[in-house]
Amino acid sequence: MRERLLTALNEAWELVWSPQGNTLAELAIVAFLVTLLFVRRLRVQQVRAERARGSIPLVIGGWGTRGKSGTERKKAALISALGVRLVSKTTGCEAMFIAGYDFDEARELYLFRPHDKATIWEQVDVLETAEAIEADCFLWECMGLNPDYVQTLQQVWTRDDLSTLVNAYPDHLDVQGPAGRDVALTISCFIPPRGNVITAEVGMLPVIEQRAQEREARLRTIAAYAGGLICPDVLERAPYRVHPSNMALTFKIGEELGLERDFVLKEIADFIIPDLGVLKTYPSAQRALHISTREVIFSNSMSANERAGTLFNWRRLQLHTPLEERDEWVVCVINNRADRVPRSREFAQIMVDDVAACGFVVIGTNLEGMRGFVEEALEARLTRLQPPSARAGEREPGAARSTQDMVRVWAEQVFERDTATLRFLPLDLPALHRRLARVTGADPEALAAAGDDAAKLGAALQAAREEPLNEDERAWIERCCGWYASVREHRQALDAALAAGSGASIESWARKHREWYRGLFWEGFFAVEDTMIKGPALIRLISRRCPPGAKVHVVGMQNIKGTGLDFALRWVRLGGIDRSLGRLTSFNAAMQARALESLRETKDLVDFEVDLIRRGIEEVLEGEVSLGFRRELTTYLESLPSDPGQAALPKPDAAATRPPPGWIKLLVKFEPLLDWAASVWRTGRARRATQDFRDERISMDRAVDVLHDMTVQQKGGWLKAWAKGYLARRK
Repeated sequence: MRERLLTALNEAWELVWSPQGNTLAELAIVAFLVTLLFVRRLRVQQVRAERARGSIPLVIGGWGTRGKSGTERKKAALISALGVRLVSKTTGCEAMFIAGYDFDEARELYLFRPHDKATIWEQVDVLETAEAIEADCFLWECMGLNPDYVQTLQQVWTRDDLSTLVNAYPDHLDVQGPAGRDVALTISCFIPPRGNVITAEVGMLPVIEQRAQEREARLRTIAAYAGGLICPDVLERAPYRVHPSNMALTFKIGEELGLERDFVLKEIADFIIPDLGVLKTYPSAQRALHISTREVIFSNSMSANERAGTLFNWRRLQLHTPLEERDEWVVCVINNRADRVPRSREFAQIMVDDVAACGFVVIGTNLEGMRGFVEEALEARLTRLQPPSARAGEREPGAARSTQDMVRVWAEQVFERDTATLRFLPLDLPALHRRLARVTGADPEALAAAGDDAAKLGAALQAAREEPLNEDERAWIERCCGWYASVREHRQALDAALAAGSGASIESWARKHREWYRGLFWEGFFAVEDTMIKGPALIRLISRRCPPGAKVHVVGMQNIKGTGLDFALRWVRLGGIDRSLGRLTSFNAAMQARALESLRETKDLVDFEVDLIRRGIEEVLEGEVSLGFRRELTTYLESLPSDPGQAALPKPDAAATRPPPGWIKLLVKFEPLLDWAASVWRTGRARRATQDFRDERISMDRAVDVLHDMTVQQKGGWLKAWAKGYLARRK
């Protein structure tokens, strides 16, 4: 018996490890065992999902192609306002889940994804998290694209009590297309059999209605005009710029839950946790960031990664009238990615043809490629710039030239359009004086006698204050006067060409105009070579490239991942500081205490953050504050660092604009070789943190910190950061 057992074990060992000599029957056995293991794993996952789903009283799911993340966060805010314990899974710019306990403020945690790759299995993990904290409501955003995956998530695992379809905007046509109707058919797969569904879709509503009838689902719709009935001042109650249709959809959810519209609006505005990529301006307009003498704000449009969304946000920010709003210095930060070449081409064309800005700062990867795309788009724009006479001659060589009036109108329109597009140009003397007056806070009318003479303007500006003008300010005065002189000379050349009245003179001016426009366009273009630059250094770099005393409006575009992630996160952090400062003036003592505690918990402050906090608290102390709270504010104000680490950050013009040192380049190249081991460690630590949070072995704050660190590390640069930290500890 013993010999037979040893012989069987030996044969099994040879079966597993021998590369040859196995029979078809043995191969079939191995294939059967592997299949059995796979089926068993699927069944285990199914049982886990069913058990977790059975413990949750209310499940609300949502899908769509545009605005689904923002809608999920509005739903989470509404449920949180009711004092219900909840878990809400949302993707947006980063995979997140929101957790909140009974009558407590909800918090946002990163949903760790190994190698930043999404799988449907994470749905089971989040369901188990909801089960572990005994959530009364589970909200989730569908992240699948494949209809089979979507039906597994919806009809097998979660089985929604209420579902929402935001819209069926044509997107992901390579997977859900090729036609818009195909996208609507895919989106309608989310409708559960005999379920309750609310949709805000208008154009493809018949497709969704047909699928709802097939599945015997109750479908409620939002009228096309519902969003337009919400007044702008009502929408401004929200902490960021919300889409009216999405808010109308949330109102309909409130009706399903028996809630009034006013209650829904107020509670969403108070409890919502904005997504990292929402269109929002940081800090508030009343409390801008002060860097040197500049006042800087940031509008996050980085989630709009295509032309239609970008231009829609541009209009919502009221930046589409460059001739009317030229006192604000508008800078576009384009976060480029090497793995998104078609998107780079699209945004290169947007920079050249669609948006009027004072400057473009390009960050991220493949900057040379992006510059090449901009050159192509600029050349195409300038090639199209032909007088009507030249275009007519190309179509019909024997045709007569266009009339002089047509050529005159064309030239005037070209000059007006292109000078408006180059937003940094002062178009007349009053504009020049208004722009320069901000350098020292002088009265623009006091500069009228100086005209456009740089020396006289400098002397007039110097008279407005005791401190002498520094190099930066003097350089800006000369540069601004040079721009004005260039515009004036170019206008004089146009007037001379129009006075000559010949087609040849206009064509000659058009050739000069193309070169003039090309040179000025590239003056506003700047690329940051350091892909690992941190948010504070990048903010300081951008502000240094803006005029002294200017009101700077920075607009982020194209992508939010990679280099732009830390940049955007820093602005979100500034927004949190600004929000806490605003709550210090609340009549609710508990809210005041929480706001001050939030400020205390904000660590590693840099210089402009300390300045923002100081100005905010000093403003609060000027008002009516209780004696005890005034003492706490004064104590915290005195505890702020006098030198908050500005020297630890690289100087923008010295570090961010040149390639990194050789040893950093070596680490960047060596990092992928070790990333597999680091990924295993990160995944293990993230899973332990999630499980410890479920079991209440660590606090939610600790889980937030660990999951954030693990998610940020897998974006890249972890080896460089570790080496710098190690060297700093050795010193």
